[in-house]
Amino acid sequence: MKPYEEVIEFWVREFMESMDEGILRPGNQSGTEPLGVKIIFDGYGDLDTDAEYIEGGNHSMLSFAVFIHKDSLNGKEFPEHEQTPWA
Repeated sequence: MKPYEEVIEFWVREFMESMDEGILRPGNQSGTEPLGVKIIFDGYGDLDTDAEYIEGGNHSMLSFAVFIHKDSLNGKEFPEHEQTPWA
């Protein structure tokens, strides 16, 4: 069995390869994801590095949020949740 870090990294790499091209906005969900999993682009890195900064972020550093639903092992789609002003 693979460590969970390797599995999540695989999911994120697959998501990245299938995403829309160009400058991304936080919340972008254009990539493919496994059933029961939701992956969202969370923004560009903003650490103080020598890399070129574009629109307030380091585009060589991408951040993603990965959500795994409790029913994902049953092959169910990730259900839509109520949206709130903060989430």
